[in-house]
Amino acid sequence: MKSALRLAPAFLLAFALCILFFSLLDLLSFWGGLLSEQPEILRGLVFSQLLQSLQEAIPVSVLLAVVYLVLHMFLKPGERFLSLAVSLAVAYGAFVLSYQGLQSITPRQRPAGQPAATPSRYLMAERMNSFQGRTVYTAALKAGELSGVLIADPADPHQVLAYFPAVKARTREGGWALTLAGEQEMSFKAEPVYTALLHDTAGRRARFIQAFFSDLQSLNRELETVYRRGAGDFHLLCFSLVFSFLAAGVLLRLTRWPLFNLLLGVLTLRLFFALLRFLKAGLAEELGKILADPVLVRNLPAVLLIALGSLLLLLDILFVPFDRWKRELRSV
Repeated sequence: MKSALRLAPAFLLAFALCILFFSLLDLLSFWGGLLSEQPEILRGLVFSQLLQSLQEAIPVSVLLAVVYLVLHMFLKPGERFLSLAVSLAVAYGAFVLSYQGLQSITPRQRPAGQPAATPSRYLMAERMNSFQGRTVYTAALKAGELSGVLIADPADPHQVLAYFPAVKARTREGGWALTLAGEQEMSFKAEPVYTALLHDTAGRRARFIQAFFSDLQSLNRELETVYRRGAGDFHLLCFSLVFSFLAAGVLLRLTRWPLFNLLLGVLTLRLFFALLRFLKAGLAEELGKILADPVLVRNLPAVLLIALGSLLLLLDILFVPFDRWKRELRSV
């Protein structure tokens, strides 16, 4: 009984620490990507990103805190069904309440009066800046005006290499633009300059980590969509995620080899995310032509996660001892 009741504060502590870690990590990445922006604008942008970062950290924090609970139960097994019930209730409640609370106070649009982006977000002075085959060099960049500008565009025979003493620059959706002589405009699609550099370096060294964060972004987009669709669908998806992850804890004690169990757990984690992406890629729409119930089709990812979790829970109850680790130690 006491072991099961200790799971609630253990989960809340792990959940709070995970949210703090992932939100700070997101803010650091956001700040680093916009490092070339003017300091006063950068501070305002980072502050305005805080609530969004906290909200995006909730799903992964809940799931990792569930993994922590599974490990806690693995090391200190108590009553199986009471431990699972407490873990499910606490994790589901924390997921729904925290997400709904942050959704209610997170602005959907940029607050009025927040400074707009400047060209320095996409362009650095005194270096060659490449954009889709074109190269731009500027000696100085200040308040949307470039001086000593050199533009190389191999695709344009009239502007293979052109020099302009001064040109005006402005930001636009997805990039920036230059106003040249005679009101001629040249547009550039670009990411913030430091974002591109960070992604290029990290992408080559940590493909697996990039794929993991891509999965999390996909999950956040799905949660956002379902939340806007209706409270019932949102609650069902949250429950299915928590329940399936909790049931998948059986994989961490499926065999007597801990490293093999951990590998199974990681592969199952990726399988859950892949399943969500696969269903959103068009399978649900195809099944909608066969199934007559539109509510079932709309919530098919959540229903399949619950079905998968039920199978894993049945496997746990029938074949895997809840205190396998303690039994293994006694047999040593």
